[in-house]
Amino acid sequence: KGVISLAFTDIQGSTRLWEHFGEGRMKALLDVHNVMMRKCLRRHRGYEVKTEGDAFMISFQQASKAVGFAADVQARLHEAKWPDFLLKDPKIGDIAGVSEDGAWRGLRVRIGIHTGPCLSDMDPTTRRIDYFGHAVNLAARVESQAEGGEVVISQSTYDEVMGDRDIAAMKGGNGKSAIERMVEGLEITCRGAKTLKGIKDSVVCWRVLPKGILAKRADSLGPLDDSMVVKPAGPVVGVDDAAGGGKKPLPEFKENSLSNAEELCNEAVALHGAGDVGEAIILYRRALEMTKVLDGHACRDPTILFNLGAALQASGDTDGAVGCFSTILDAIDPDDTHARVQLGVTYHHAGHFTAAVNHYMKALPLLGDDPDTMVSVLVSLGEAQRDNGDINAAI
Repeated sequence: KGVISLAFTDIQGSTRLWEHFGEGRMKALLDVHNVMMRKCLRRHRGYEVKTEGDAFMISFQQASKAVGFAADVQARLHEAKWPDFLLKDPKIGDIAGVSEDGAWRGLRVRIGIHTGPCLSDMDPTTRRIDYFGHAVNLAARVESQAEGGEVVISQSTYDEVMGDRDIAAMKGGNGKSAIERMVEGLEITCRGAKTLKGIKDSVVCWRVLPKGILAKRADSLGPLDDSMVVKPAGPVVGVDDAAGGGKKPLPEFKENSLSNAEELCNEAVALHGAGDVGEAIILYRRALEMTKVLDGHACRDPTILFNLGAALQASGDTDGAVGCFSTILDAIDPDDTHARVQLGVTYHHAGHFTAAVNHYMKALPLLGDDPDTMVSVLVSLGEAQRDNGDINAAI
């Protein structure tokens, strides 16, 4: 069991297209679609769980990879080398082909993404990993909210992408990170809370498209309220109010009506302790979002980052955990003993033994006079040295 991001894709009007074009021509169109989908999923490190007809189910270890994949698919399908029999057929212009204004070109694929805890098992027939549980059902329902040529993501996916972006921004470095550049190239607009078939609670959904594509399709997909678009420096400040036509503040979406970051963290700690790591990660990320300082950086309190890092490590997200602990050390307190030790533990569990040894060694001078902690870190250091093949050092 772990937290993953699931993407479901589907071609708009595929049944009608099969009937209109016949098997030979539709198979040619499907080949172009499938090649493009698989190129993009490899590029963004996705795992093809299965296909059914023209639909794909794909898993990603990081939400940002899933969103990057989806945006990439929409851009590349728009520019693909589609045959003339598709582009010049006016009879199917409402669901495929090319429009006069250039907003639509080729097959129109809808994509839905949700991030959450999932069960996995190997399919005895295909010998491939398959996923089960509420998150799978929710991801499929989120996809049903998308129009052809559109990407829709759930609130949990949005939270994880924005959290990763903020951590990357806080770490700084030379130039902007890949995730910062990706978010800047997207228009992310809140669609409000949606009632999804078979899902008890309403789910807040967000529309995501590359800026160039969305500029062409804005009229077809509905007008944008600029106040609802994610800017590079921070989160949106409002969402659609379906009843009144105005805006509601983002706090309306905080789970369990929690009113501040401290309460969010307390709830997250309780969930983590009860084994619900996926929900804990979502709340920790929201706490980070709530505690932004005026200059646009993530919070300066290492407690939230540390707890988030521990939860990410428990979920198997080594890169995310390393990012949290490294941010504490690089941007908040280079002498934070707990972050340094936990960074060593994370690398050790992931099999990066040299890095684990380095961080355990750096932690030793910071331990002070606490003999119990010193013994614990020395034992961990010895185990990492042993696993790294340095038996003499371990002894």
